[in-house]
Amino acid sequence: MLKLQNLTVQINQQTILKNLSLQVYPGTVHALMGPNGSGKSTLAYTIMGHPSCQITTGNLIFQGQDITDLSIDKRARLGIFLAFQYPQAVPGLKVFNFLKAAYEAFSSDNIIVSATSLPRLRYAPLGMSGLWDERERGTVLSENNERIMTANLSTTRAATPPNLGTLSSSERTYRRADSDNKSTDVSVLEFKQILDSALVTLGLNPELIERDLNDGFSGGEKKRLEMLQLYLLQPKIAIIDEIDSGLDVDALKTVAQVLQACRVRDPEFTIILVTHYRRILEYLKPDFVHVIAGGELVASGTEELSHKIDQAGYGLYV
Repeated sequence: MLKLQNLTVQINQQTILKNLSLQVYPGTVHALMGPNGSGKSTLAYTIMGHPSCQITTGNLIFQGQDITDLSIDKRARLGIFLAFQYPQAVPGLKVFNFLKAAYEAFSSDNIIVSATSLPRLRYAPLGMSGLWDERERGTVLSENNERIMTANLSTTRAATPPNLGTLSSSERTYRRADSDNKSTDVSVLEFKQILDSALVTLGLNPELIERDLNDGFSGGEKKRLEMLQLYLLQPKIAIIDEIDSGLDVDALKTVAQVLQACRVRDPEFTIILVTHYRRILEYLKPDFVHVIAGGELVASGTEELSHKIDQAGYGLYV
């Protein structure tokens, strides 16, 4: 499904990844481990196409297509999803409206919607819409925590809150394309029912969709909201960037359960899970474990490799 061929990546003219190659097959779970500052998150953002991650050599191949120079929105349309370690707060933008704007922006993609079941949505499969602000192309936080999180919401239009009693019939619809690519309308009421069903499944308070995006959210609420987006959008491959950091046991189980549910729903759904610790791997068993140190892929193996790291640390690889 995804092939990384001899990738060398620079950020602000500093080389972070060095000649890294990796093959990811459909339906597999890959745990990407390594110490702080090793390049794990840089690799995640490189796959997604963050403009600050400059590929100097090598290629990215997704489902047989070279996406090395493809823009983020086009990668998203192909079915690549990125869940952030530190989801951005956007005061003034309601969660519901954010999802609506993302839906409308990618309404030409294949979507299967039912009022009684969760959809297979093919729009904007990214944790925070994945539309980056070119004006802030240089905004890269410290290498130590590898946070590369400049989100562009400038294309997100202000939208009427989902007060169904005050919307006209034309305002109560979303444009989408069904399985044979014919344009179809989905009512706000139906879409809200889908969201409500997902919120119950994920253990999220329905009031969250009325709040400003991630504003004042706890760490667990932010991560659950990332999983809500993933669950609704159902991409082909999800890159999960240290989503287990700062989560309690219950929230961690919820994250793992959502990922497992996506795998059940689509046997070819593929996961790249970036993590420091094997705690989440207790609930989501990896098929492969890889270790990145100093920007290089230094070890690969089965789940047993994560046990070895848990016992001995990363000293063998640094």
